[in-house]
Amino acid sequence: MVRVMRALSTIPERRGLWPWLFLVNFGGALYGFEWYRQQLSVTPPHLWPLVADSPLSALLFSFVILALYYNRRLPLLEALAYLLTFKYGLWAAAVIAAYWLSTGSLDFENGHLLASHLGMAAETVIFFRYYPVPRRYLALGLAWLLVNDLVDYPLANVHPYLPSADLRGFALVAAFTLSVASYLLFAKLRSVVGREK
Repeated sequence: MVRVMRALSTIPERRGLWPWLFLVNFGGALYGFEWYRQQLSVTPPHLWPLVADSPLSALLFSFVILALYYNRRLPLLEALAYLLTFKYGLWAAAVIAAYWLSTGSLDFENGHLLASHLGMAAETVIFFRYYPVPRRYLALGLAWLLVNDLVDYPLANVHPYLPSADLRGFALVAAFTLSVASYLLFAKLRSVVGREK
């Protein structure tokens, strides 16, 4: 297991794997948008970017990988991709785990979603250690996350469909908590990476 973790942590050094990582994220984004198709069909189009959170984050991260592959740095895009992918990776995993714990039920689809969303969160930390962005871009990413949380819950109630209505309070608290925690984690990691370099 330690060897696997070590190998995964060096993916940013192994550019030959990046096209595969791009395809996994891009394919995951397409799958995610299809998964949200019904909810998007009943949501006003101007709110779509605030509904399909995980697919959007995977799409942004796939663009980051593509840009880095061609030696382009796009710090605002990177900051948004890092924060959104990390936050929604953990948020989805937390909601699925909470449902699993409350019902004792975890089918194949939810098990797959749980594992893949944890992978989403992990890949952002791995890449950020090699390609950090300035804090001002992270602050803009935090602003996006908080606006998204406000629209998802108190303002427009367009949060992703939940496996159980009983999880709404948990999902709301997890969303706001993970928004702030994501920013704090990457800001701290930025300080550590800055000292290492």
